[in-house]
Amino acid sequence: MKEINSSEFEKEVLKGGKVILDFYSTECPPCEALASKFENLAGLYGNDIKFIKIFRQQNRELADRLAVKSSPTLLFYDNGNEVAGRLSGGVKRSEIIRNLDSMLPEARVKEIKAKIKPTVSEYDVIILGAGPGGLTAGLYLCQAKINTVLIDPSLPGGHVSTTHEVSNYPGFIEPQAGYMLSHNMSEQTKMCGTVYKVAVDITSVDLDKKEVVIDEYETVRAKKIIVGTGTTPNLTGAPGEKELKGKGISYCATCDGKYMEGKEVVVIGGGNSAVEESEYLTRFATKLTIIHQFDKLTANKKAQDKILKNPKVNIKLKMSKQKYVRNCLVMESSSLLE
Repeated sequence: MKEINSSEFEKEVLKGGKVILDFYSTECPPCEALASKFENLAGLYGNDIKFIKIFRQQNRELADRLAVKSSPTLLFYDNGNEVAGRLSGGVKRSEIIRNLDSMLPEARVKEIKAKIKPTVSEYDVIILGAGPGGLTAGLYLCQAKINTVLIDPSLPGGHVSTTHEVSNYPGFIEPQAGYMLSHNMSEQTKMCGTVYKVAVDITSVDLDKKEVVIDEYETVRAKKIIVGTGTTPNLTGAPGEKELKGKGISYCATCDGKYMEGKEVVVIGGGNSAVEESEYLTRFATKLTIIHQFDKLTANKKAQDKILKNPKVNIKLKMSKQKYVRNCLVMESSSLLE
């Protein structure tokens, strides 16, 4: 594994044969989560593919030229040509392996896989889930000097990290950005000494044996397991939802709001999440319609007052969705919301 700067890019990457290039940054939790995976895989694939790192903050001109906008971002090259698709954010080990395998002959991949040896690590407590609940448990345990590991298939922070603003968290007078609140929770627990195994694939969980297998090869054992797996978005169950997920249907306003620029948007629900995120989405949308099955909104009064004053927002009550079709939502009255 080697670290380079932009002046070495042509020699080491474009003329370097098969290469995986990691654009990383400091004070970057996803980069920290990736580092051990990158090093481990360099030991397995390093004889066939060069593993190279580059500090994005000190090589911004190159990063901009390559349209690398976030850290970490992994790029894969074969004789100067970018291949296999980029990976960024909370990158999983299995995703990297998939791309590396695509760059090598099948026979060689089998030889490399044969070298992977199972490992076992032991702790006092395993916490499944690194959202606010899991992070709080980790903080209390590490302060009690109990050897603890947090395991999550995503990055620390949980669902709150995708929330635009959190206005009802104790101790903060002003609303806090969801990503920043979850980041501070994560850093506090990490600094205390809790071990993180995040952005991993959870292969199996055995609550009786108190074992968790991650990334197919590492078995994590403990005396106790705390399950703090949190929440997932509520699906409506209407026909077309599964097929159009990510193709017009989104469950994260903060993640996808920028894609709503200049468009008309429909939000389903009338609780706190729906109403507060609707307010955020009006930054981008030209018009926003809230669909709610009850005869009144159920969000807190402050959020309701704010959304009702927004000229971009139209609210339809006592309506239920029937099905999703591309670019519109069919309601029970057979009307179309485009």
